[in-house]
Amino acid sequence: MKDGGHRAARRSLRPQVAHTAHHDERRVLIVENSSSVAQAVSLYISERCGRLTRIAHTLAEARTRLEAEAAEGWLAAVVNLELPDATGEEIVSLTLEHGVPTVVLTGTFNEATRKRILKHDIVDYCIKGKAGTEQLLRTIDRISRAPHIEVLVVDEDESSRVRQRQMLESHRFHVLEAPSADGALAMYREHPDVALVITDQTLAKRDGLELVGELRELARQEDLAILGLSSRDASGASVRFLKAGASDFLAKPFEKEEYLCRVWASIEVIENMREIKRAAFVDALTGTANRLAFFRRVPELLSDALRERAKPSIALLSIDQLRELNESHGHAAGDAVLTLAAREIAGHLGKHTLLARFSGEQFCVFVPDVPPANLAKLFERVCSAVERATFSFEGRTLRATLSCGASVCESDESLDALINRAAEALDQAESAGGNRAVVLP
Repeated sequence: MKDGGHRAARRSLRPQVAHTAHHDERRVLIVENSSSVAQAVSLYISERCGRLTRIAHTLAEARTRLEAEAAEGWLAAVVNLELPDATGEEIVSLTLEHGVPTVVLTGTFNEATRKRILKHDIVDYCIKGKAGTEQLLRTIDRISRAPHIEVLVVDEDESSRVRQRQMLESHRFHVLEAPSADGALAMYREHPDVALVITDQTLAKRDGLELVGELRELARQEDLAILGLSSRDASGASVRFLKAGASDFLAKPFEKEEYLCRVWASIEVIENMREIKRAAFVDALTGTANRLAFFRRVPELLSDALRERAKPSIALLSIDQLRELNESHGHAAGDAVLTLAAREIAGHLGKHTLLARFSGEQFCVFVPDVPPANLAKLFERVCSAVERATFSFEGRTLRATLSCGASVCESDESLDALINRAAEALDQAESAGGNRAVVLP
């Protein structure tokens, strides 16, 4: 398997519980002189995007809103250029001065309006109407997602990198830069969650086409999007980029709108693929890897550990009171305990372990290299952490304990044999009353 396969597996099968981002409560400011339009846009954003909104009908009202609620933070501003106390672009200048990503909502559109709007560093413009409203909702959703998306720009021309950074940062992407192919490869290895690499064809030493080929040795099409750039007189550049493994191509010079449309099109393919992988390999309740992911990943990890003369082990962990919790408080309470217990377990395991949910109350852990003498102490700490934890559910405080059975791998032992011995150790722990760890050599 190429290194790209290993990297993709590592990226999609995190050993810890999947991180849930803190709910973003920043608001959307709507600046529109028509009360009916403002109310309609506010309703759409509230219902479809789940966002709090604030409405201003004039430039003065918008200024007051921006200053009074600055502490709460603004996700975006949706503005009409024509206001009773302002004409032109004063409202755009105001929202951008406050650092608020801005979308222009206009009722009339022509080339003169477009050029007028794009003089400013706005996110986008939308035309009033059903299609424009759908575009506006997509844009607001993108603004909320972009800070968590890494984009790497590769261009030896500093002015070109600066321009691209500005365009991308207007959409709030996390932007990385590299002036060369070597720098780009080093940067990508440091930031394996990069979703998109944008590379110019002209690079010192090795050109963009060579870089695309080397990136494809590290990451497959479904794991990383690559957008190639080249001047219009570069004959056949688009074909060469696509043949080398790029996802898309854009000729230079380009319009900002086309650039950002292609950027988002590429990124959303990667996001969709990551979501598909997550659905396939991550337990929907706890956020840990699932059983399929475990058996897909661990044989390779086990082989690697034995090759490096490490001491890998397998542990089975089971929530002792889950059946009683389900019977006494309902399955929703049991699910809450399972989710929080998984978080406690993951928090006390090393970052190189792989935690997976195996069945209703049972988890399995692969530990790549812990000395046998320390293994029992490790899982005793895990059991103690779960015992000390309190699980809140609908105003009630619930408690649970954990039983653990672990086995240390011998050089010629199969994964199935390891799991069977871990199951034997778990039976011993449960037969002794639970809330303990048993390790078999």
